[in-house]
Amino acid sequence: MTANLVNAFSDAITVALMKEPINLERKEKGQTYTNMVTLRGCGQRIDVPTFESLHGLRPCMVGPTAIIRGVTMTFGMSVIESEGATGYYDSNLDGKMTAMAGGIKDFDFGFVHVKGVDDAGHDKSFDIKCEQIAKSDKAMRLLIDTLAEDKDTDYIIAVTGDHSTPVRYGDHSHEPVPVAFGLASKIKEQLDNGVESNLKFNEQVCGGPESNLGRFNGNQIMTMLKGYRDTLLKA
Repeated sequence: MTANLVNAFSDAITVALMKEPINLERKEKGQTYTNMVTLRGCGQRIDVPTFESLHGLRPCMVGPTAIIRGVTMTFGMSVIESEGATGYYDSNLDGKMTAMAGGIKDFDFGFVHVKGVDDAGHDKSFDIKCEQIAKSDKAMRLLIDTLAEDKDTDYIIAVTGDHSTPVRYGDHSHEPVPVAFGLASKIKEQLDNGVESNLKFNEQVCGGPESNLGRFNGNQIMTMLKGYRDTLLKA
């Protein structure tokens, strides 16, 4: 029934768009025109506990894609707007990190979503995926450097992904994803001193025998992060 309703709605939109004067004019001139909309991720806000009630942390997020924003808003995360964030290859990642670095001061937990690496996997482009990973790496350094300048607060940086998107497969797959976290000030210190042997982020290092975290289920990550925070506070 839902599929029939969505298809009927899509057809009605197409009919309405093709009656719009601007579309009729552009079609007559041989220009591109709008004749449909993409309907994806239809759903509604569900009744679930908020992130703050579960973890005792006031959360915020930066992310341009509607589905991610909708999911995080469902859990009560405040949205921080970022100029130039598109959710595609041209997304302004430096801007997203700068927006988070400025906005996090009013919250306890910040989430930044990066989509370009996943897009490249879906497009089966190894070269673009490498470019997007390098772009993300550069943006992460900006976030780390900016947060490390705050002398009143020491921020924990956590990096992970929600799934793999191998370029050979072109879609989401079930492999474990790497997870890494540490203090922004300590990470910056190591990077500034050229000590990068312990700062590599990939499946081999994060899931290997020398990993401090080992393998664990995704629903354990917040417990681990809060435990890491509590250990630091006791030190």
